[in-house]
Amino acid sequence: MHVSITRLKIRGFLGWLRFWALSLRVLNFARNAKDIVFCEVKSDHGYKYTLTVWKNKEAMLQFRNSEIHRMAMDLMPNIGQGSVFGYETNKVPCWDTALSLFHENNQT
Repeated sequence: MHVSITRLKIRGFLGWLRFWALSLRVLNFARNAKDIVFCEVKSDHGYKYTLTVWKNKEAMLQFRNSEIHRMAMDLMPNIGQGSVFGYETNKVPCWDTALSLFHENNQT
């Protein structure tokens, strides 16, 4: 399985509006994607996180390359600053494990 953890720091009121307008569509698309195993969102210390687990990396890449995800990435500079960490595993991680791995491997 492929795990993808994203973190977003939203900037300003307009960033929040843009985030909510777009994130619900992207999240719904991800939750209904082929080969998704787990998809959840969490807020922590002023950041928004997503934790997605895919059957394999190819499934994650198919989602990442989708039109709706590309649109979200194009709008990212108007929303805030984000970062991502991904890895392979044999089981769905809990949030504590996922966030620990994210922070160990992502210094931004």
